[in-house]
Amino acid sequence: MVKEIGLLDENMQFICSDADYSFTARSRGWKILVSPNAIIEHSLGASSSSQNEWLNQIKLADQIYFAEKWLSGDVYKRLAYEGSKLTMLMIADELKKSRGNFYFREKSVAMKKK
Repeated sequence: MVKEIGLLDENMQFICSDADYSFTARSRGWKILVSPNAIIEHSLGASSSSQNEWLNQIKLADQIYFAEKWLSGDVYKRLAYEGSKLTMLMIADELKKSRGNFYFREKSVAMKKK
């Protein structure tokens, strides 16, 4: 599968890469399996801190890129759990909110640097 679809999308730095990879594989006919006995260790706090504006900007940029890549087309609607319930208006509204948050935070960070 990696030979066919490549590695993770380099346009996403922090979040959404795993979902993007799954959708890419599924859209090309690959089956995704779940391992219920898998153990994942994740340190809490570092990535979820809302105090780190630099990290918040990266997460918002990733979210917007993922949405622009997947949510505007029929592939996501066909493959996603909630896909059949999505409307173009819902998608556009969520993207508008994310973009607004991204640009607001970007301006806040720039103002703090001055």
